[in-house]
Amino acid sequence: KNKAVTMTDIINRTLRLLTDNPGAALVFYRNASSKLSVASISKLIASLMKCLVMFIEEEKEQCLEKFCSDDNNTSTPLLDVVPEDDSKRLKHTNASLFKEANNVALMATIAESVSILWDSIKNELSKSQNETFNELLKEIFSGNVLTEVYDHFASKFENEEDFEDSKLGDCFRACVAILHCAGKLDEPNIEGLRTQIVKNLASLKSIPEEKRSKMNFSPSVSLLCVWGMTENVAYCLGSSIALYFEGESGEQDVEFCQQSNESKKRKSLVKVKASGKSTQLLPQLDMDVCLTILGRI
Repeated sequence: KNKAVTMTDIINRTLRLLTDNPGAALVFYRNASSKLSVASISKLIASLMKCLVMFIEEEKEQCLEKFCSDDNNTSTPLLDVVPEDDSKRLKHTNASLFKEANNVALMATIAESVSILWDSIKNELSKSQNETFNELLKEIFSGNVLTEVYDHFASKFENEEDFEDSKLGDCFRACVAILHCAGKLDEPNIEGLRTQIVKNLASLKSIPEEKRSKMNFSPSVSLLCVWGMTENVAYCLGSSIALYFEGESGEQDVEFCQQSNESKKRKSLVKVKASGKSTQLLPQLDMDVCLTILGRI
């Protein structure tokens, strides 16, 4: 009698495929819905996401061991990934992968795989017979997990001065994949991601122009549009570009809410009542950022 396949077995096989031939893995995942059931793909998505979280937690542990004493280790896990025994076996059988710090390429491919697989069954998940699996994915991806994973990769743009271009590209691939996953859920289900996106846009002024030129902010703005903020984003981009041509200096904030109809004069802060929601500020964007967004959105 065949031994039951465990979560560890699934992740081991997945890691082997993603490591040996990531391109083939992504092609397979794009066509997985023609070969696998919605149930199987949903479980595979869950396994991959949990595996990604394990890599991030391992990377954080390595950083803490390198820079902090055990007494200062106050990190908390993002998610209960797998049972502790399974987690230990997984790390043992894939020791070379987990020992390699900043294995960004593999983590980015895992994130892309999650997004691609979810896209492949998106329409099927809306059917009543697949409600259980739709709820499974909502449960795993809701809360702060997507925000924490996104921030892990996005922060590398600012903090990793010696990162090669290829690793920055891998970080960007991971961020885009996570944002695509977030777009499949309603904004209230994801804690803090909108705030984090706004914060990252605000920090762009502190990033050197050469490094910033390699970044693409359109996926972040696209997600805000998916979440019903298209008019807000359009007004912010228009205002920022207009301010550039007018030659005005100084930082001006555009409130993250609907544009006021009371006056068409440009002001340093446009104040409008946000229907029952706390307000968020989207800072004035530099011209190169605006053009990058408009050119790729």
